[in-house]
Amino acid sequence: MLPVVIFNRKCLFKIFHMLKKVDYIEDLLLNESFNQFNDLRLTYYASEIMEKLGCEEEEEMTHSMDRVFQVCQSINLPVQSNFRRIYRYDGNKLSIDWKVSPLGCYLLMINGNPCNPNVARAQVFFAARKSEAD
Repeated sequence: MLPVVIFNRKCLFKIFHMLKKVDYIEDLLLNESFNQFNDLRLTYYASEIMEKLGCEEEEEMTHSMDRVFQVCQSINLPVQSNFRRIYRYDGNKLSIDWKVSPLGCYLLMINGNPCNPNVARAQVFFAARKSEAD
Protein backbone atom coordinates (compact mmCIF):
# COMPACT_ATOMS: atom_id res chain seq x y z
CA MET A 1 0.00 0.00 0.00
CA LEU A 2 1.26 3.50 -0.90
CA PRO A 3 1.82 5.98 1.90
CA VAL A 4 -0.71 8.79 2.14
CA VAL A 5 0.79 12.28 2.13
CA ILE A 6 -1.23 15.13 3.55
CA PHE A 7 -0.22 18.67 2.62
CA ASN A 8 -1.20 21.71 4.58
CA ARG A 9 -2.17 24.98 2.86
CA LYS A 10 1.22 26.57 3.37
CA CYS A 11 2.97 23.64 1.73
CA LEU A 12 0.53 23.59 -1.19
CA PHE A 13 0.99 27.34 -1.64
CA LYS A 14 4.80 26.90 -1.86
CA ILE A 15 4.45 24.02 -4.33
CA PHE A 16 2.07 26.08 -6.47
CA HIS A 17 4.53 29.02 -6.60
CA MET A 18 7.43 26.73 -7.40
CA LEU A 19 5.48 25.30 -10.32
CA LYS A 20 4.62 28.80 -11.53
CA LYS A 21 8.33 29.69 -11.52
CA VAL A 22 9.17 26.56 -13.50
CA ASP A 23 6.46 27.43 -16.04
CA TYR A 24 7.76 31.00 -16.27
CA ILE A 25 11.34 29.82 -16.85
CA GLU A 26 10.14 27.33 -19.45
CA ASP A 27 8.22 30.10 -21.24
CA LEU A 28 11.33 32.29 -21.22
CA LEU A 29 13.44 29.51 -22.69
CA LEU A 30 10.86 28.73 -25.37
CA ASN A 31 10.57 32.41 -26.28
CA GLU A 32 14.35 32.73 -26.41
CA SER A 33 14.55 29.74 -28.77
CA PHE A 34 11.83 31.28 -30.94
CA ASN A 35 13.62 34.63 -30.93
CA GLN A 36 16.94 33.04 -31.93
CA PHE A 37 15.27 31.19 -34.80
CA ASN A 38 13.33 34.28 -35.79
CA ASP A 39 16.47 36.46 -35.78
CA LEU A 40 17.81 34.39 -38.69
CA ARG A 41 15.01 35.80 -40.85
CA LEU A 42 15.36 39.40 -39.63
CA THR A 43 18.18 40.37 -41.95
CA TYR A 44 17.58 44.08 -42.65
CA TYR A 45 17.58 47.27 -40.60
CA ALA A 46 14.65 49.63 -41.11
CA SER A 47 16.90 52.69 -40.75
CA GLU A 48 19.18 51.47 -43.56
CA ILE A 49 16.22 50.76 -45.85
CA MET A 50 14.79 54.21 -45.20
CA GLU A 51 18.21 55.82 -45.70
CA LYS A 52 18.56 54.13 -49.10
CA LEU A 53 15.14 55.50 -50.00
CA GLY A 54 16.32 58.98 -49.07
CA CYS A 55 14.28 59.21 -45.88
CA GLU A 56 16.65 60.73 -43.36
CA GLU A 57 14.15 61.91 -40.74
CA GLU A 58 13.43 59.52 -37.88
CA GLU A 59 9.82 60.74 -37.89
CA GLU A 60 9.35 59.53 -41.47
CA MET A 61 10.50 56.03 -40.49
CA THR A 62 8.14 56.11 -37.49
CA HIS A 63 5.17 56.98 -39.73
CA SER A 64 6.10 54.25 -42.21
CA MET A 65 6.43 51.68 -39.43
CA ASP A 66 3.04 52.73 -38.06
CA ARG A 67 1.46 52.11 -41.47
CA VAL A 68 3.22 48.75 -41.75
CA PHE A 69 1.92 47.68 -38.34
CA GLN A 70 -1.60 48.72 -39.38
CA VAL A 71 -1.27 46.51 -42.46
CA CYS A 72 -0.06 43.60 -40.33
CA GLN A 73 -2.90 44.07 -37.87
CA SER A 74 -5.56 44.26 -40.57
CA ILE A 75 -4.48 40.96 -42.18
CA ASN A 76 -3.43 39.20 -38.95
CA LEU A 77 0.22 39.00 -40.00
CA PRO A 78 2.38 38.26 -36.93
CA VAL A 79 4.47 41.35 -36.26
CA GLN A 80 7.00 39.50 -34.08
CA SER A 81 7.86 37.19 -36.99
CA ASN A 82 8.78 40.09 -39.26
CA PHE A 83 9.89 42.94 -36.99
CA ARG A 84 11.92 43.35 -33.82
CA ARG A 85 12.62 46.66 -32.11
CA ILE A 86 16.29 47.16 -31.31
CA TYR A 87 18.39 50.02 -29.99
CA ARG A 88 21.45 51.30 -31.84
CA TYR A 89 24.15 53.63 -30.60
CA ASP A 90 26.13 55.60 -33.18
CA GLY A 91 28.63 57.13 -30.77
CA ASN A 92 26.53 60.22 -30.15
CA LYS A 93 23.00 59.07 -29.43
CA LEU A 94 20.91 56.02 -28.76
CA SER A 95 18.11 55.50 -31.26
CA ILE A 96 15.34 53.01 -31.89
CA ASP A 97 15.65 50.88 -34.99
CA TRP A 98 13.97 47.75 -36.28
CA LYS A 99 15.33 44.47 -37.62
CA VAL A 100 13.02 43.35 -40.40
CA SER A 101 12.43 40.26 -42.51
CA PRO A 102 12.42 40.36 -46.32
CA LEU A 103 8.62 40.67 -46.18
CA GLY A 104 8.99 43.46 -43.63
CA CYS A 105 11.44 45.21 -45.94
CA TYR A 106 8.94 45.06 -48.79
CA LEU A 107 6.12 46.34 -46.57
CA LEU A 108 8.31 49.18 -45.32
CA MET A 109 9.19 50.28 -48.84
CA ILE A 110 5.64 50.29 -50.17
CA ASN A 111 4.23 52.00 -47.08
CA GLY A 112 6.64 54.91 -47.10
CA ASN A 113 5.69 58.48 -47.94
CA PRO A 114 4.74 58.57 -51.66
CA CYS A 115 5.81 62.24 -51.79
CA ASN A 116 9.37 60.95 -51.63
CA PRO A 117 10.36 60.19 -55.26
CA ASN A 118 12.38 57.09 -54.29
CA VAL A 119 9.49 55.65 -52.32
CA ALA A 120 7.13 56.39 -55.21
CA ARG A 121 9.53 54.62 -57.61
CA ALA A 122 9.67 51.58 -55.30
CA GLN A 123 5.87 51.50 -55.12
CA VAL A 124 5.59 51.64 -58.92
CA PHE A 125 8.37 49.05 -59.31
CA PHE A 126 6.61 46.53 -57.06
CA ALA A 127 3.22 47.25 -58.64
CA ALA A 128 4.72 46.67 -62.10
CA ARG A 129 6.33 43.41 -60.99
CA LYS A 130 3.01 42.26 -59.60
CA SER A 131 1.16 43.08 -62.83
CA GLU A 132 3.86 41.29 -64.89
CA ALA A 133 3.44 38.19 -62.72
CA ASP A 134 -0.31 38.19 -63.36
